[in-house]
Amino acid sequence: MSLRILFNLAAPLFLAMSACGAQPSLPADLRSATLDPSTAVDRADSIVVATVMGHRDIQEFPTPWRGDGDPKRLAEVEVSLKVIQMIKGQQLPAEVRYRFYDGRGYGVVFGMPKGPSGPVGSTGIFFLARRPDGPLRSLVDVYRPDIEMPWLAGPLQQEACGSPRECIAKLLLTYEKSDDAQAFAGSLIANVPLSRRLVGFLSTFDLVIRLAGDDQPSDVVRHGACRQLALSYALEFPSTCVSLVGDSKTVADAATRGAELREHLKNGGIAWVQRRIGTDDGSAMTRYVELLLNSPDRATRTAAEELEARKQ
Repeated sequence: MSLRILFNLAAPLFLAMSACGAQPSLPADLRSATLDPSTAVDRADSIVVATVMGHRDIQEFPTPWRGDGDPKRLAEVEVSLKVIQMIKGQQLPAEVRYRFYDGRGYGVVFGMPKGPSGPVGSTGIFFLARRPDGPLRSLVDVYRPDIEMPWLAGPLQQEACGSPRECIAKLLLTYEKSDDAQAFAGSLIANVPLSRRLVGFLSTFDLVIRLAGDDQPSDVVRHGACRQLALSYALEFPSTCVSLVGDSKTVADAATRGAELREHLKNGGIAWVQRRIGTDDGSAMTRYVELLLNSPDRATRTAAEELEARKQ
């Protein structure tokens, strides 16, 4: 047998062995990260409230990621959306599709939820970028790319708002009678901190206080809002929430945190107020001090009066 024949017979086997030993490469446009709406709101070309109409796998390929024995894979997925409301960007068609790399082969996953979106029929806020070749894609891959809105049970009420940040915060912290009260209240634990990152301390406080108001149609939502005020706004905790929370430990814990924050206010003065509200804007600081001057807690009012006296 000639050397040429031997080479022709061995070449396919050699190439197959080389391919088996080759390290899989990741797609150049992979963005394996957790969605951070506070930065994504600026980076996204389009932000939409949309309902998931379907998922479709386009291709699947191996990756160099390993764990629990088997190599992990990526699937490029196309998600179909029905657009309900535009938050940022040029007007999109009523139905759009975007691409996303979904991690496969992970088994039981702890931590951030994975997947291209919620299930078909679910609604969320999606942050999308336009690819050079035209189609839309998610700003992140592997981790879920939308903010869930599981409480929506009826038509979305489109309130007037200014910036995309303000629009998102209002969507997350505005309850309508048609919404699922339990799901909305349960989402506040994630949505209140998210709103603070988007629109700041005082604007979020205003939205949560509105949820705790007497004109709120759901006691479940009022109770949930008051619990979040006890956690995030202990120094500013309103007296109307004491009876609504109905949990003596929560009220006591809020009082303890409020006392600690009050000491920081006394010792830190204006510099502490600036850190507390996240700005040195004069009007915002004046508004915050006035809020403390009208506090139902006498010790807080006294601390605010002493702060005012030191300014003069």
